[in-house]
Amino acid sequence: MLEIAFGLCSMCAHAAAEVEAAEQARQQALADARAEAKARADAEAREAALTASLAELQLENAKLSQAARWRDEGLTSQLGELEARSGSAEAQARELAAAVAKETQPLLRQVSGLQAQLAQLQAAWKASDAALRSQLSAAEGAAAATGDEAARHLAAA
Repeated sequence: MLEIAFGLCSMCAHAAAEVEAAEQARQQALADARAEAKARADAEAREAALTASLAELQLENAKLSQAARWRDEGLTSQLGELEARSGSAEAQARELAAAVAKETQPLLRQVSGLQAQLAQLQAAWKASDAALRSQLSAAEGAAAATGDEAARHLAAA
């Protein structure tokens, strides 16, 4: 009977070991489930934070894109206005250049006429000067001759 009792105890010990192993496995499974649940909750929280951050970044990107479009439209408008003003200024410069050429023609003719008149006056002055010098020279010669004759008459008298 002792053998039966020993066999029963051995079975009890084996059953107790199995129960204890099952309890440890259950405890480990429970700890694993808790760790997995915590990891899942952490992952979900991180995913929610990343989703919110992504939404904020997308909203900021949309705002920046809109501001860039407005700035681009404004710059394009300014460029068009500046090109129009530049074209107008270039046309006005061409008109002024043509007008200057037309307006300076009478002045250039007048300057040319004055230069010709000056040349004539200079030629007349030179001719008059030469005639006066010639007359002076003749008068000086005549005065010298008259003075010599008067000196001879006085010496003879």
